[in-house]
Amino acid sequence: MRPILLLISLVFFSFGKLKAEQAVYTVYLGTFLDAQKGDFEPLASLGFLYANTMSNNLSKVFIGGYTTKSRADGVAVAARKKGYIDATVIELNVKDSPKAAVVQLGIKNAKKKIDWSEFSKAGKIYFILNNDQVKVVTGIFPSEASAQSAVKELRKRGYRDAFAKTVPEVLLHELNDFVLGKPTVREGLFGEEAVPADVPTSYDYEEGGPVVVKAPELTPKDGGTVSATSNNLLYRPEIRTKVKRGSALQLQKILKRLGYYKSSLDGYYGRGTAGAYEKALKELPALKKYQVLANHLDELNAGDKVEGLQYYINSLPEDPAHALSGLSASSSPLAKAYRAYWLFVTRGPNAEVNDLMNAAVHQAFADPKTPVPSRFDPSATYAYANLSQLILHLSYVHRAIGTSIAAPCWLFQRHPKEALSAFEPEGSMSQADYRIQACAGFDQWPEVRLLIAIGEDLNAMNPLAPDVLAAARSRQTRYLLSPKPLSKSETAEMQMRQQRLIKGLDAWAAKDPLHQKIVTAFKISYYQTQVLLEDFYMDKDLNPDQAKGLALGTLDALVGPYVGRF
Repeated sequence: MRPILLLISLVFFSFGKLKAEQAVYTVYLGTFLDAQKGDFEPLASLGFLYANTMSNNLSKVFIGGYTTKSRADGVAVAARKKGYIDATVIELNVKDSPKAAVVQLGIKNAKKKIDWSEFSKAGKIYFILNNDQVKVVTGIFPSEASAQSAVKELRKRGYRDAFAKTVPEVLLHELNDFVLGKPTVREGLFGEEAVPADVPTSYDYEEGGPVVVKAPELTPKDGGTVSATSNNLLYRPEIRTKVKRGSALQLQKILKRLGYYKSSLDGYYGRGTAGAYEKALKELPALKKYQVLANHLDELNAGDKVEGLQYYINSLPEDPAHALSGLSASSSPLAKAYRAYWLFVTRGPNAEVNDLMNAAVHQAFADPKTPVPSRFDPSATYAYANLSQLILHLSYVHRAIGTSIAAPCWLFQRHPKEALSAFEPEGSMSQADYRIQACAGFDQWPEVRLLIAIGEDLNAMNPLAPDVLAAARSRQTRYLLSPKPLSKSETAEMQMRQQRLIKGLDAWAAKDPLHQKIVTAFKISYYQTQVLLEDFYMDKDLNPDQAKGLALGTLDALVGPYVGRF
């Protein structure tokens, strides 16, 4: 009888390994502060929600695991329609993932409520998502043999369907408070005081696994990283260790020259490179100085929090009653335009929307010296039948008003297609005559804020012209909210700009030892940020070459204005 049971177990074991090798996709919804499963109730019908917890009460929230990209794409589209504009399909790297030995305890329906308490005596619980199935497993065991040994004990405890299998570790999601909906205490299989030495409580990635880089300890001046109208943050991606790239190679060269990096110059961002970067952050005097400066950068939108027109516009979706009261008391054409917008999205097209919007346009262009966009007649009377037209004319009012009041981030987050088209009709922001709010995006990454702090020093702390900043922020917004590959000519231009920048910095550094220290710190921060940006865009389904082009474009928008003299 025992040989038959062993044969059956081995068949199940092999079958589990084969099934796990197929492509698997998940939908990333965003990174959220104090995320609770109940907050995502509108998405419950789309699939199984889970989260990876991070530091500072942040969580990356995902939905589902799907074996076809078409199904994952459909879920992402549905999530975006429900307001989760960052919803992105990500293919899990099954092929290169380390293998983990586990014991499967049962299968549940992904769209039905799961009673997790029935698995409380099995040990540490993970789950694997397979379309509409949730495969519940325990582990992780150090070997296939130890997993097989645990099966017998688990069956004694009532898990009669338990069997051992190996799966790519990337498919395993730990049961946590987010999934449970509340904190819980789980009893270990072997008891709290008697865990066998060969059963680990956690599983370490192999050298080729994902690298999570410790961020420098930077804190925004106001103590948080949340935008005025949303707790959805821009997540920092995990760095791919099996992508060879020039940015990693350049970083390795600098860190090796300084004595922090000991391995070969191979262009792969592995644990050696990550460790060398973290050591440089802690020990290199110039980097330590700029980390302090980064904590005290002037708040670009400090005035946005003072009650006034900008405040009311920014807070409209979050506190409409108060914001509309403030907008109604303002005589600005922008106040009328945003009141018209709110009426349109809450009540649909109507005469009051038309009256308010036409009054805003006529008032904004009352001065005949105000430049008028092509193919637009500000003296005409318009009937606003669709949102695209209304947001387009809203952008015209912003252009007429100038850079004193910024277009809010939420407008681009709620209506990315319409807003990006309206505010960037020519695909170029070089002649921008309006301002976009500094969204809680790339400049919230500690690496980027460190880079900007060094850039400001290189710029001798000279204030940048408002139109230069407006153009740069608009490019960042476009890259952030609607990432698309740059054209070949645009990518070539970005590469040439990078080469000119580095050459100019090297020439400046050669003139003085102090310059050399500043430039070294800048390069470390610059290439580290480029690596992260490349992975961010690869997470958006772009290939490494496309991601590199966008990363260079983003770097140019982020720090280019500060280092233009080089």
